[in-house]
Amino acid sequence: MAEIEPQSLEELEDAVTAFEALVSSGLTEVIAQVIEESGIDDAELSSLTPADIDRITALWEAYVVGTLLPFLAVSMSAASEETAQALISVIGDQPFLNEPLDTQRYMAQAQNRLVGIGNELWFHARAAIAEGLAAGESIPDIATRVRAAAGVTEPRARVIARTESHGARNTVNAASVRRAASAFGRSSAFSRRWQAANDERTRETHRDADGQTVG
Repeated sequence: MAEIEPQSLEELEDAVTAFEALVSSGLTEVIAQVIEESGIDDAELSSLTPADIDRITALWEAYVVGTLLPFLAVSMSAASEETAQALISVIGDQPFLNEPLDTQRYMAQAQNRLVGIGNELWFHARAAIAEGLAAGESIPDIATRVRAAAGVTEPRARVIARTESHGARNTVNAASVRRAASAFGRSSAFSRRWQAANDERTRETHRDADGQTVG
């Protein structure tokens, strides 16, 4: 049985790390731009109003559309080409392997999930201001709340970034193989072998599945 392994875990990790960095830097850029537009500096972060915080969602959505989605599109295209070449090495060059895959549905779903990071950031920051004002806190205390609220979102954003990067590549890989199996009229012509990264982030269920071969 010939094995198709278009990309190593190390190469996958490089792609994921690059996207994760883009998401993280984007959050920083969006907050910095809102602060700059408001004419304040970090020391006066508490001066941000709910209207300023609302601006975060618009800027973040523009960043998702202008930077993050194009990165995912390139990543998916590269994954598609890698899988096609791996398939060619096993079954020979086939016309269907050169046909573009439909990635619009995945990209639309990815956009919604990525935009959700901005919504989460907006919610936490706005809630922090409202809670601080309601509690009659001092400006420094409210500033601490806002900075903490922004920090709450970044770990979650990194998790989403990793999930989307893996998901984008896995989507086109699986679609390419399904197309090949369909072309040969044999759904059982291909199987997949689960491969876990086995690092500190790997779930126990994924460790258990490592090395298993399924349809």
